[in-house]
Amino acid sequence: MSDLYLLTFGGELTPRGEPRRLTFHRRWATSPAWTPDGREIVFSSGGARGTGVGLWRTPASGSRNPRPLLFAGEQGDQPAISRQGNRLAYTRHLSDSNIWRLELHGPNGKAGSPIPVIASTRTDENPQYSPDGKRIAFISTRSGSHEVWVSASDGSDAVQLTSMRAPITGSPRWCPDGERIAFDSNAEGRFAVYVISASGGRPRRMTNGPAGDALPSYSRNGRWIYFASNRTGAWQIWKLPAEGGEAMQATRQGGRVPFESPSGESVYYAKGVWDTSL
Repeated sequence: MSDLYLLTFGGELTPRGEPRRLTFHRRWATSPAWTPDGREIVFSSGGARGTGVGLWRTPASGSRNPRPLLFAGEQGDQPAISRQGNRLAYTRHLSDSNIWRLELHGPNGKAGSPIPVIASTRTDENPQYSPDGKRIAFISTRSGSHEVWVSASDGSDAVQLTSMRAPITGSPRWCPDGERIAFDSNAEGRFAVYVISASGGRPRRMTNGPAGDALPSYSRNGRWIYFASNRTGAWQIWKLPAEGGEAMQATRQGGRVPFESPSGESVYYAKGVWDTSL
């Protein structure tokens, strides 16, 4: 996430005072453009990967909250204002990713042809089959923000489960009994782990604090939720009781994206150089 700041300069670009924060969106705020009279700033703001982006205007004085420029429509970005103030140029970009499926015929068989199974004019991604294989949990921006959706295994009867309205909500993972779905979201600033009933309802926040907690997955017996957290200053694998409680650190040498093995005896995870902005 990012916000706009204003810093006044004197002669020879000497700063006067401290930077003053102009936006508090908990979203990305970029590409500021001054109006010719210097009274307002037009900028683009939205979620991650270009979702929910639009043009906004805010007084340079910070006297009131930013207002959207609705006439620019959705996905407005990178504004530029003419010197006369009578023309506004900007870009529009759209992202459309879909979920595909292919049939597997054993380790030595030839895979079938891929076919689209969940598709819309927006982003559909991050699918996971339910334990019984009859449903798919996925992330979609078709409602305007990243949200958790559930559909039948053939992509029909898609239903929106969450209304987080956050810059990013993702990583839906089923509980082994198919009754709950864990996911992550930065709806309240930093990323946190949440759980929601597979039939809908109000999500329950499972982790708290100033750190980033993300990428959850259930243990095979459903008693634990593994997740990645940077609460020690580096990304490590942690786990907490699925019903809530104190989290325990599981790795010491780094890790993210945890998944327990089918036997429940091991935990697989990824290691590398990670983005520290979560």
